[in-house]
Amino acid sequence: MVRMLTVALSATTSLAAAFVAVHSLFLDADGRPGWVAVKVLQSLAVMAVGALTIRRCLRPEGGGAALVLLGAIWLQVSGGAGFAWTLHLGEVTGDFEAWALALTAAIAGQGALVTWSLWRAGSRPA
Repeated sequence: MVRMLTVALSATTSLAAAFVAVHSLFLDADGRPGWVAVKVLQSLAVMAVGALTIRRCLRPEGGGAALVLLGAIWLQVSGGAGFAWTLHLGEVTGDFEAWALALTAAIAGQGALVTWSLWRAGSRPA
């Protein structure tokens, strides 16, 4: 059950990250090039960690637990930072982006769920 929830959340956040990357590249006309590059790289990293997580969940006997755990910790940190940054921008500009809050919370939640499922399965790296 936890494994399938992890796969579903990883697929959802990866798909949302792909939409953010495409939007940033092609539809964000007023975005600065440096900021667009950061958003696209962050989206690609979320998709990569999601793919590694899905692979690990579907083939738990395979290796890569340390890399998946590192990616999960990174997702927790970046998701929490993104959530705080989105709240800050909402306070400063008055433009709260509920979708950005939901996406960053899902990213942090994915990282926490992956960490918990690895810990629960006893796949802690030595």
